[in-house]
Amino acid sequence: MATGFNETLQWTMGLINASGKYLTAETFGFKITANGANMKVKQIWTLETKSGDDQFVYLRSPHKRYLSANEKGEVSASSEEMNENERFIFLPQADGRCALKSPHGYYFGGSGDQLSCFTKTISETELWTVHLSMHPQINLRNVQRKCYAHLVGDELHVDEEVPWGADAMLTLEFVRDSGRYRLLASNNKYLTCGGQLTEDASKPETCFQLEFHGSTIAFKDCNGKYLAGVGSKGTLQSRRDVVDKDERFVLEDSHPQATIIAANGRAASITRGTEVAASMSEDEVGDKETFQFEINKETNKWSVRASSKNYWTAAGATIQATAAQRDDACWYDVKWDGQYIMLQTCSGKFVTMKPNGTLATNGEDGDDPKCRFIFTLINRPILVLRGEYGFIQPKSGKSGRYDCNRSGYEVLKMSATRGVYTLVGANGKPWGMDEATKSFSADGDADFNVSLELVRHTRMLIKCPNGSYLRGESNGLLGATGAGLDKETLWEY
Repeated sequence: MATGFNETLQWTMGLINASGKYLTAETFGFKITANGANMKVKQIWTLETKSGDDQFVYLRSPHKRYLSANEKGEVSASSEEMNENERFIFLPQADGRCALKSPHGYYFGGSGDQLSCFTKTISETELWTVHLSMHPQINLRNVQRKCYAHLVGDELHVDEEVPWGADAMLTLEFVRDSGRYRLLASNNKYLTCGGQLTEDASKPETCFQLEFHGSTIAFKDCNGKYLAGVGSKGTLQSRRDVVDKDERFVLEDSHPQATIIAANGRAASITRGTEVAASMSEDEVGDKETFQFEINKETNKWSVRASSKNYWTAAGATIQATAAQRDDACWYDVKWDGQYIMLQTCSGKFVTMKPNGTLATNGEDGDDPKCRFIFTLINRPILVLRGEYGFIQPKSGKSGRYDCNRSGYEVLKMSATRGVYTLVGANGKPWGMDEATKSFSADGDADFNVSLELVRHTRMLIKCPNGSYLRGESNGLLGATGAGLDKETLWEY
């Protein structure tokens, strides 16, 4: 669903019962069990609502069938439609878990393959922990203010109309023991209910219970109060014990934002108005030198948006940031070569740089230095990577070694210098590669510089110094062994 700028995320989640097992949609017979040890494909459910009805939710299985409970308490995941038996109410509990109530007034629960929805009371077996499965790095928009949260000093303020730059990036961190969540700002500090940021994740003030209100969400703190934007600055902190528009938020996917350095060593900018020109020193980069790349999921062409909210257009002889709506002249084929990108217009010409720095639309050869631009991703100073088989996280019992099939993840730091990136583990040490096995660890022996290629919506390739791409295997092995684009070399960022 489009919000006019970013895209609202679908609520995809795992549901964990009191025994620590995930609700599972079995492959055959549309049977459901609570036997999943980890959150894999069969354990991921999508929460849906009907327009204009925030009270009820519907849970769709990975087989595109809905969780259903009839008046006898029998449950399955066989229905293709959202009808009466498929409606549930999410009821949050004080301990951070939730209960699911059917339209017949009964609660859903059980263990193993003994699941039912035929009890009027909530006991341990009817309580579920919500483990969101979507990528945890998001933009957070307040419903009432219609603005985004972003880092200002040592606070989060809900006053930015456009989520621009690294300061608007938040990481939603799941706390398995309590079923609650933390909000991690781009400076690697956690939000507390009082509005301050802290490096101490153990403080109870950093943990919030999620409450679902249709397509929106509320954050309930350890004192029973909800986050809201408070005061003229919209400081994000807990205030009231009721949920209204002030306390409702939308999670949105974040598009990549980057600086673009031309052959003259200057950053592309809109400081001249609507004209895009390589005119600013790299140490003067700000919002007007930051551009958002948005991909068309059907054509894999990219549009480029300026902080003015308008798109680059190649309709004339030069690139102008004037398009409020996108037409053919706003879409570009992006070609990658290490730290460099080339932008090919709909006419087949390349974006190039004129002698005065203005970006023009008549480049003949993508290999011409004037058509090659250094692309530096700037709104992922901290990074979570998820591949085909799960998240990247250190391997248990192996110091620093990484697996790529985990349900949990490690928050990495990523530093960027002119289109070259260094990844640093939670231990503060940079990634390194074992030359013999091509496997990875955060061992601190040497900086390990990579380049990025953004090739899908929120997904990229990571090219290693040996010329191969970072690749994950189903057994968890992570190595610099990929030959090109395939499902095992794509990383959600």
